Amino acid sequence: MQPPIGQPLKGIAPYLFPGDNLSTKFPGGLVWSYFALNEVMKDPNSCTVFDWSVFEKALDEAAVWGRQVAFRFYVEYPGGSGTHPGNGIPPCLNGKMALRTNGFWGTVSPDYDDPDVIAALTSFINAFAQRYD
Repeated sequence: MQPPIGQPLKGIAPYLFPGDNLSTKFPGGLVWSYFALNEVMKDPNSCTVFDWSVFEKALDEAAVWGRQVAFRFYVEYPGGSGTHPGNGIPPCLNGKMALRTNGFWGTVSPDYDDPDVIAALTSFINAFAQRYD
């Protein structure tokens, strides 16, 4: 009987910075990156229009090195994440919901219970699932 195959996508995953030489990073099958929601939801007039280019560029770059991308999309992130902005609120929500300032983290939070915010997040989730099923 052969031993079970190990999990190739666990362990340490270096952060993916555009243009990195991943052969000099920790070996493995993964890289990690964050993406602000407003990097793919750019249209100020519609929360149902998506530009996936920033995400697909990361997927393509990781694939060149034989790696997969572990990722997270965010709405707010203290200070940003590498090359991505701290405020990820899509412009289609500007002026449509209450905002709260988090003085501890220095972030701006949308009202996550607002129907427009819920609709925008649902639109993103459905579009992402349809595109990357």
